[in-house]
Amino acid sequence: MKESLIIEGDVARCPSCGHIAVKSKEGNYNSFCEKCGKDFLVNEEQGDRIGKEKSSPVSITGLSLKYEVLEIYQSLASLLMFVNTGYFIFSLVQIIDTMGNNAGSFMLPTIITYVITMFSLFCLTKMIDFLFDLDKKN
Repeated sequence: MKESLIIEGDVARCPSCGHIAVKSKEGNYNSFCEKCGKDFLVNEEQGDRIGKEKSSPVSITGLSLKYEVLEIYQSLASLLMFVNTGYFIFSLVQIIDTMGNNAGSFMLPTIITYVITMFSLFCLTKMIDFLFDLDKKN
């Protein structure tokens, strides 16, 4: 008795060697493995059913549930961006009031630190967004 091709969406695997076969332009799979040459049965309905199950609405399971603390961390990072901006403006005003004409030499390190901090916090929030978007697509 021939084994059945393991079909998941648009990708199928050989039951013997695990070689991945992609649908042809006509939308059919070969009835043999291109790698090991073994014949098998092709059950298209199985692939359609599995593909539909995978495209069901996103549930909050898996990584999103496991790492939900990252959402809190992302909110904290966004809040720190606003706090950092306020502190930066306050610091510049204090430097200008205190130093007068010599303020330029003290402002440069403050500006560089602000830019690096804001870039780091922004990239951190975008990485967390990417991780959750990636989990939602799976």
